[in-house]
Amino acid sequence: MLGAMRRGGGDHLAMHPLSLLATCVAGWMNRHQQFTPQSAVPGAKVTLLGTNFTGATSVLFNGASASFSNALTNNLDLRITAVVPPDASSGAITVNTPHGDVTSSATFQVLPPKLSIVFNAASGVEITWPATSSAIVLEATDDLTGGTWTPVTESPVVEAGQSRLHIAAPGGTRFYRLKGN
Repeated sequence: MLGAMRRGGGDHLAMHPLSLLATCVAGWMNRHQQFTPQSAVPGAKVTLLGTNFTGATSVLFNGASASFSNALTNNLDLRITAVVPPDASSGAITVNTPHGDVTSSATFQVLPPKLSIVFNAASGVEITWPATSSAIVLEATDDLTGGTWTPVTESPVVEAGQSRLHIAAPGGTRFYRLKGN
């Protein structure tokens, strides 16, 4: 690009090249709404709103790597859709791009997913849930009206993004829930 500059008080114009320096840094569109929804279970889709997201190489939910895709061509640089990974825990979301890394100032809340409970009189209870993060704890109680929830001490088997636990059949009624730490 060429620009004109007036020298001294005369009418002499000298042409010289103008240099433009543009810094492309990835960033969030709005510091108050950086992603939507603000909380979700593992496996849910989250939309990230920002700038210079083209060429993003990774999206991390509090350090856990997520699968993601950029928006269609009209919003390619401004929006990413990411899937909450099974090993995610609540915390910041980071987007890594060739333009720099950007970390949300807002905290994304990972919600406990739904439990699947199958009872078999011969083999006991099989409990599965689509999450592998140690921040999500299985708890049990015998009484829903005023009972105390206690963590289940057995460790689940973790495979293919799922946690699975086999427990001997309880002698009476037993209730289970997942709770985020």
